[in-house]
Amino acid sequence: MPTDLSIAVAPIEVSKSSVAATASKASVAPYWPQLDGLRTLAFLLVFLHHLGRVADVERAALGSAIAPALPTLDAICAWGWVGVDVFFSLSGFLITHLLIAEKGRFNSISFKQFFARRALRIWPVYYLVLLFACVVVPLMQWQSLNWPLYGEFLAKQGVPLTFFAGNYSLTFATNILLKFTSALAWSVVFLFLPLWSLAVEEQFYLTWPFLLKVLPTAKALYRTIAALAVFSLAARAILWYISRYHYHIAFPVNLYYQTTFSHLEPLMAGAACAVTVYYFPDLLARLKRSAPLLIAALVAVVVPGAIFLPDIVYNSYYNIATFSIVALACLLLLTTTLVSPAFAKFFSNKALSAFGRLTYAMYLVHYFAIAMAEKIWQGNSALASSWHLQHWPTKFVLALGMTYLFAFVSWHLLERHFLKMRKHFSR
Repeated sequence: MPTDLSIAVAPIEVSKSSVAATASKASVAPYWPQLDGLRTLAFLLVFLHHLGRVADVERAALGSAIAPALPTLDAICAWGWVGVDVFFSLSGFLITHLLIAEKGRFNSISFKQFFARRALRIWPVYYLVLLFACVVVPLMQWQSLNWPLYGEFLAKQGVPLTFFAGNYSLTFATNILLKFTSALAWSVVFLFLPLWSLAVEEQFYLTWPFLLKVLPTAKALYRTIAALAVFSLAARAILWYISRYHYHIAFPVNLYYQTTFSHLEPLMAGAACAVTVYYFPDLLARLKRSAPLLIAALVAVVVPGAIFLPDIVYNSYYNIATFSIVALACLLLLTTTLVSPAFAKFFSNKALSAFGRLTYAMYLVHYFAIAMAEKIWQGNSALASSWHLQHWPTKFVLALGMTYLFAFVSWHLLERHFLKMRKHFSR
């Protein structure tokens, strides 16, 4: 997910006195290397979730040496969807901090330059993937293509996805998506499924900067953040009721999970953290001394939630509160990563940071790579029958390898060239 800051400087140790004195004149946002590592965690959570849970037959085959870790791995796979919320919290944090820093220095926010920077970061790979899935793959089999169905698919999916409204088209036009893509030789449906979250982020980018411009104080920001979080919870409760009792769609959870205004809490969690970091560095310094308590609070939220809350696919009324609890966990994780020396050191690891910088392109194609790895496994009888190669770990290695390869090539041939252009849209 694209949450990096293009005008970041070298890592900065922020002191209480210096930031308090110069907060209103900050010229650039600091670079937190540990947040790149946190992106790696977020991506791996989503990747494991889509990879699927470890089957019982494989638990026995994988041996007793790693047997104690398998229930934990299985729980991570089940709950890996929260990685998207971690991405959302990172977006909320970085975008909010960048814009209030700009407002503090220039007493204004340049929407034109902000949207240009976001477009240069998001659009190139996004539209490349969309072009491949919507045009290239269908036209590769143009002779046998169902053209009326293709036209309906483009109208109900292609057009909304082009304008970043895919969170709604993927919710309300699921049947046409599945019907059309099932007839294609490639499993491109898995390229579409992750795009709802890009739509949510783009809709957030189109609205949040305007609120940041007009809200005059930190207190006003906190109040707005709290109000939007409560509004999101209430909207989710209403949409849950509608999805459960009135409006029956293919995947009812998507009605409130993929709707922007009912999934605001993680974005607001990141925004609240950014306001605290920018306006109250003294509080941040005190939190640094209380890092063990933050870690304990994070564990106290995550572990019971993973154990006792039901899987969201069941569309239980627990889901109304589950997303708020996940947002609270994201807030604690983000804050702890910023203030805890142990977390900062771990997530600042060069390998994790380097991997994290590629996670946007990896996120876009990882589900498709998993589907391709499954095809490779099923289509290779020698591989599938090999006694020493198990399905889940082999699929993990194949899919992650293909995902990383695409992201690596995309970065060097495409993304970094567009990112260099962002210097022309910096104040």
